[in-house]
Amino acid sequence: MSKTHQQIIDQLKGCSSTNPMPFEQLLDKTGLQADTLHMVLHQMQHSVPASINSASVTKQGKTQLLIWPTGVLRDSIPYRVVSDQIANRNRELKQQQEQETTMPKNNRGSKPGALNSTLYSLIEQTPGIAHETLVKDALHQYPGETEAHIAKTLSNMVHATKKIVSEGPRGQKTYRIADAPAPAHEPQAATSAAAKPSDDETLHISIDDKNVCLISTQHIDLELTAAQTARLHAFMHRVQLEAV
Repeated sequence: MSKTHQQIIDQLKGCSSTNPMPFEQLLDKTGLQADTLHMVLHQMQHSVPASINSASVTKQGKTQLLIWPTGVLRDSIPYRVVSDQIANRNRELKQQQEQETTMPKNNRGSKPGALNSTLYSLIEQTPGIAHETLVKDALHQYPGETEAHIAKTLSNMVHATKKIVSEGPRGQKTYRIADAPAPAHEPQAATSAAAKPSDDETLHISIDDKNVCLISTQHIDLELTAAQTARLHAFMHRVQLEAV
C-alpha cells in the first residue's frame, strides 16, 4: 500500500457505511489536490480487493460524495494489473492455438474437413454403427485427435450440417447417413422408447481445452462456444454466491 493510500486510510479511521466522510472533509484532512484525490480514490475502490467504498448522495438539490473504508488492510492488486493478467493469459492461449495449427500432421489432429469425411465414410460403410466403435475407428486413423473433439464433430454433423442421424439413448447411440433408411435389424419398439423422455435421463457435460462445452442428454446435444461457456461459468458462480 502506497504512502498516499495509507494516509487516506488513516484519515478514514472510525468511518463506516453508516458514518461516512464527505469528500470535502477528506480533501481538507489530506491536503491533496481535488483531481489527485479523485484519482487515488478511484484506484483504491477499483483495486482487488477494494480498500474503500463511496456513494453519491443528493439532499435538497446538493450532491455529496461520501467515502468510508472497507476494512481491508492488506496490499491490494490494482484493477489495471488484473486486466493485464487477463490480457497476458489471452495472448498465451492465442499463441498456443497458433502453435497447434503449425504443428506437423503426426503431432496434431486431422486437417479441417478430413475428420468429417472420415466419420461420414465410416458411417456410410456401416449403417447403425455404435458410437464407441465409430470413435475407436476414428482415433485409429487420427491418433492426434481426442474423443471429446470427435464427439463434438459428430454433434455438429447431426445438428448443424445434418449429414448424419443419431439414434438411441446416450451410451447406446448409433449413427447412419441422413438420407439412408434405418437398419432393418433395428427394432421399431426401441426407436419409439428412445423418443420418450424419462425422469432418470442422464446429463453429460464436457469441456475441451479450448473451453468449448458440449452438453448431451439422451435426446439432444448442445454445443456452447468458448464465450458462451464463460458466460455459463459466470452465471453459475453468481448463483452460488446468491445461495450462500
